[in-house]
Amino acid sequence: IGMKTNSKFFEAMAALDITPEDVHVILTLLDSDGSGSVSYTEFTEQLYRVKSQDMHTALLFIRAFISDVRKTVMAHFDMTRNELTVRTQELSDMQNVLRNASSSLDSALHVKVDGARGLRTADSVG
Repeated sequence: IGMKTNSKFFEAMAALDITPEDVHVILTLLDSDGSGSVSYTEFTEQLYRVKSQDMHTALLFIRAFISDVRKTVMAHFDMTRNELTVRTQELSDMQNVLRNASSSLDSALHVKVDGARGLRTADSVG
């Protein structure tokens, strides 16, 4: 942002008691069309208007901050939901593998037990 590279801009913002952290919030607030850019004239006129209305300024800052926090929380929520969906599917797949393995072991065990019974019967007959 210009505040880091333009000393005059930095001095002007400092005179208005605006920190580098505040500039992002201000730009978001002034960017009414959501384009990601604000013209110099629009910036200076809107900033003067905002700074001249203290209570209104505080509410606008809070609203912009809440909007940013909401976007961040929703992004994290979506990522968490997607991760949970993936993990749920992985657990379901593992359950199916375990069921199949258990079924195969049960079948193999029955074959062994039945084979052992057959040997006993053959031994007692013979």
